[in-house]
Amino acid sequence: MFYIVVSMMAAIYDFEYRIEELDGRGRSAGTLAQGVDFHAIRAAYLFLAQTRPNARLMLLHRSRILMSTFADGQPDRTTEEIGDGAETRASMCGRYAIITPAAELRRLFGTTNPLINVEPRYNAAPTQDLAVIRHNPDTGSRHLDLLRWGLVPRWSKDPSTGAKAINARGESVADKPLFRDALNRRRCLVPATAFYEWQPAAGRKQPYAIAPVGGGLMAFAGLWEAWKAPNGDILRTFSIITTTANAATAPIHDRMPVIMPQEVWSVWLGETPASPDDLKGLLRPCPDKFLKTWRVGPEVGSVRVDRAELLAPIPEP
Repeated sequence: MFYIVVSMMAAIYDFEYRIEELDGRGRSAGTLAQGVDFHAIRAAYLFLAQTRPNARLMLLHRSRILMSTFADGQPDRTTEEIGDGAETRASMCGRYAIITPAAELRRLFGTTNPLINVEPRYNAAPTQDLAVIRHNPDTGSRHLDLLRWGLVPRWSKDPSTGAKAINARGESVADKPLFRDALNRRRCLVPATAFYEWQPAAGRKQPYAIAPVGGGLMAFAGLWEAWKAPNGDILRTFSIITTTANAATAPIHDRMPVIMPQEVWSVWLGETPASPDDLKGLLRPCPDKFLKTWRVGPEVGSVRVDRAELLAPIPEP
């Protein structure tokens, strides 16, 4: 086993990336690489994972694990919220699929800006640039744009906070400084074909795909922000709002993304005036019969895998 130090660990914001190897019981067997340069550590991870299938890439803050990608098919782990009481747990919603072409998204959501290149994603993951629908108050039109998953507030000193803020709890989103302003001014819709969740099973995690019973598209409730870097570049990011699970998803996970029916899209996007109570009333589980669930293979746990077979059902045991 070899050890790589890419850069000094005394980073300004105490964030570091680490590659660990797991033993047969899923416990750490040692550190393979660590540093504060994400691109260098990720490159090392992609190289090492070819010969070390039990390698995992982790993001840590002051030794606390914020996110971990398991090459053996286990789900990511991250904090659902930033702030007091944030809980390290399997992320929800931490992976989803969006395979609808840009032209069809434009038709379904009535966007008017020039078409963008939207590649199909069968394993959309945090920090990726993904399709989001926003309302432009200056023109009164809807736009389809690519924003990075993981919300970075305008007041943040560093964009690394976005790695933690992939979700916002609907019950407290109006009270959290991280999300409060975005809830009032910058709401969006996040289109999705399906989302993934992991159910504890015999000491491991069994992934499930969850999608509308009749197929088609879902629109998650989202928030977005624009963060300005010191050099003037603008980084636009988003987060997905979650709520308690409905009867269809509760056996798998205790939370689910807020799914907005089409009749309230204009309200959520800010095209139709709404009070804080009106918005809060939208942050609830979708009807139980709206979703179906099925078991899928463990490959969805790896961000390196992004292909249609991830959605293929596997037999029940």
